[in-house]
Amino acid sequence: MCRYGNKDDCAIKKTKKIIRSIIGGILLMYVCLIMLVNIPAIQKIIGGWTADVLSEKIHTGVSIGKVDLGLLNRIIIDDIDIKDQEGNTMLKADRMAVKIELLPLLNGTVRITNTQLFGLTAHLKRKTTEAKPNYQFIIDALSSDDTNDNTKPIDMRINSFVMRRGNITYDVLSEPVTEVFDINHLNITNINTTLSVKVFNADSLDLTLKRLNLKEQNSGLTLHNMQTKITANRMEAYIAPLHIKLQESEVSIDTMNVQYPTYHDDKAFMFYANNMEATVIPSNFNAFLAQPLNISTPLHLQANLDGTEDEL
Repeated sequence: MCRYGNKDDCAIKKTKKIIRSIIGGILLMYVCLIMLVNIPAIQKIIGGWTADVLSEKIHTGVSIGKVDLGLLNRIIIDDIDIKDQEGNTMLKADRMAVKIELLPLLNGTVRITNTQLFGLTAHLKRKTTEAKPNYQFIIDALSSDDTNDNTKPIDMRINSFVMRRGNITYDVLSEPVTEVFDINHLNITNINTTLSVKVFNADSLDLTLKRLNLKEQNSGLTLHNMQTKITANRMEAYIAPLHIKLQESEVSIDTMNVQYPTYHDDKAFMFYANNMEATVIPSNFNAFLAQPLNISTPLHLQANLDGTEDEL
């Protein structure tokens, strides 16, 4: 009851009190919810429910150890295991953490502030070079079945993606195994990368690779580091700069432009590389050679390059 002042002042004070009570109630419920979902038993229940939903969506076995719904928009998923359609483990990860901005989702933009992936193991394969890979069913399951779907295409942005301790194998089972680097048989280990994707949609890509190192076990190829920035669309890609380090060899290119054919024209594949500087030790490239080289003398190169798919 307001004994002094006019009725308008009393109404304003009551309204403010009600609003504070509502906000306080919402915050209290949110804190209680966060405390609830941080109970290990609840995290396992959420993990099991999430695995069941994914399993039904992609029609294969999925298991998840636990799901931790962190403050605001952070999600942490532990012990992920996804089978292929033959019942073999295809994807495993010790931990995946994602932080998503919520407001851009209303405009069809997936804006991921931070993504971390630890302990990834992927076993990818296909029976022949023409056959579908064992992960194709996931792509098909997540694609829209409605050919007349007029929904707005997803526009994705990832401010930071970090992978540590990644391992990926890829095999085309019909192809013979060789002792050199073979795109049909890859065993890539110790993948560590940091990158950001400012634009990723059907027409454009803007990617900055801050760090990438790995080892291909079959051939012995070791990539100590790779850094670059790629801006691309349906017709061409612009790369600037590009830096690659293999053992003692290093290659740097200030700018590179790659033009490629599309379904709508017969334009030839073309590329331009400006101000390439390289220090190359030939024996560092034995992973690509059937007859290894025993040359450890460094070669220093500096050039501008251009060419097509047929000539350099």
